[in-house]
Amino acid sequence: MPPSLSPPAHNKESTMNTTLWAVQIALALLFFVAGAGKLLVPMDELANDSGLPGPFMRFIAVAEAAGALGLLLPGLLRIARWLTPMAAIGLALIMIGAVVTTIANGDGLRAAGPFVVGLLAAAVTWGRWQWLLPAPAALETGIAAPPVRDDLLASCQQAWEDRLDRLGSYLEEQQGNARRNGSSA
Repeated sequence: MPPSLSPPAHNKESTMNTTLWAVQIALALLFFVAGAGKLLVPMDELANDSGLPGPFMRFIAVAEAAGALGLLLPGLLRIARWLTPMAAIGLALIMIGAVVTTIANGDGLRAAGPFVVGLLAAAVTWGRWQWLLPAPAALETGIAAPPVRDDLLASCQQAWEDRLDRLGSYLEEQQGNARRNGSSA
């Protein structure tokens, strides 16, 4: 493609930033409403509905609400922007727990919702990780950003891939069991 027809790199970065903000806002709304809803429900009712201890569900509610704020406030206020990918990691971990709990309760199809939300949170983590990297101007001026450990990032990526592989295997196994049980009935 001739240079005059190729889109400038800035548009690609701008589109990525806009997309990340849209996902962050959607996730923040989802998690804030979910967290606030759990905070308003009596603890014994939370425990009965979820099958998990009430205090644990209250902790999850606070973590969801705090994570929602962490997705938005650092970027909007332009302070401690490293908190956004950390909040997204925390929310992704909550969603891993939700997927595992849902599957363990024998409701594998309902695990798709938390799974997709967890993937979106992981995408925000990956997309906003750049805030932790030194900007080219910072390299020229000698002002360094916090270092990013490539080995930590690679191990997190590998852990996600392993979990996704195990989840895929489990879902295939469950589908096979359902087919066998359905054909023998």
